[in-house]
Amino acid sequence: MPRARPTAAVLHGGWIVASDEAPAGFAIWGEQSPNARVRPRQGRKRNAAPPATRPHPFALSDDGVRHALSIMGLTRWAVQTNVRKAFACLPSRGDEPLRSSELLQAASAADVRLAEWELSAVVLDEVSSVSLLPRIAAASAPNSSMLGDDLRAWIVAARFALSLLVRQRFLPRVVQLGEDEDELVARWAPVMDDVADRATLQAIEAGMPTAGTSLTWAPDEPRATPRDALADYLAAVIDGVARRSRPSAGDTTHLPAIVSAWLASLGRDDATIQLQGDASRTLRRNVTAWTDQTGGVEADAAFRLC
Repeated sequence: MPRARPTAAVLHGGWIVASDEAPAGFAIWGEQSPNARVRPRQGRKRNAAPPATRPHPFALSDDGVRHALSIMGLTRWAVQTNVRKAFACLPSRGDEPLRSSELLQAASAADVRLAEWELSAVVLDEVSSVSLLPRIAAASAPNSSMLGDDLRAWIVAARFALSLLVRQRFLPRVVQLGEDEDELVARWAPVMDDVADRATLQAIEAGMPTAGTSLTWAPDEPRATPRDALADYLAAVIDGVARRSRPSAGDTTHLPAIVSAWLASLGRDDATIQLQGDASRTLRRNVTAWTDQTGGVEADAAFRLC
């Protein structure tokens, strides 16, 4: 049965991976109700160069997004002040993007093309997003047309991340940044050695709509694939939630100095491990051997996140 035409604003969202423009974050934006009066765009002055990316003509302002969250009873998140411009590559016809309610009917139309649109988004970090998204699902249950398919898909991803956390399906790891072997950080990372978890993650990837990875921080930036976006989001959520719980390393005086440095980095905001040379290589080799949980499973089949 086709979804009813929405009579209220429709919320959208997606995880945007880090770029030179901004760190990674979960961006929530929205469409105005089809019943709302859209302010006509002003014509360009003669000889004025066309803008590289046009403003989305019926996207909610950041105040509009916060108001939509407020009327859903999500007042804690309705006061978010982290607002950024984002750019969405959306199916479009003529001078406008298609509304989410039009996508099914217009999916195969010859005059539909992808175009980039600028919009305002309320941006949450990974920990706030994994707390908010399931609440959005519950609050919108009486009116399911309030959510776009992209946001629904990310709600499923957030629930999966919470499931991994509740079941303690994560381990501490050491990650090398860039080419320098001495640039090491401590990360809490998902463990994906369970067949059911891998199947769930692959199903979420397969069900991710194009709009779910349509957002970037800058125009004309490459967009992440569903696989890369999901892997980045799950890794960020697991590390963020575990790190904010401030796990105590306990008494580490009896441990080698390199192990103590690693454990200390797992429980603070600065994840950098202060080691150099042979100590860095020794720690990475030993921790990697200890935490290798994939056994004989091929990396691609396991959909490894770390």
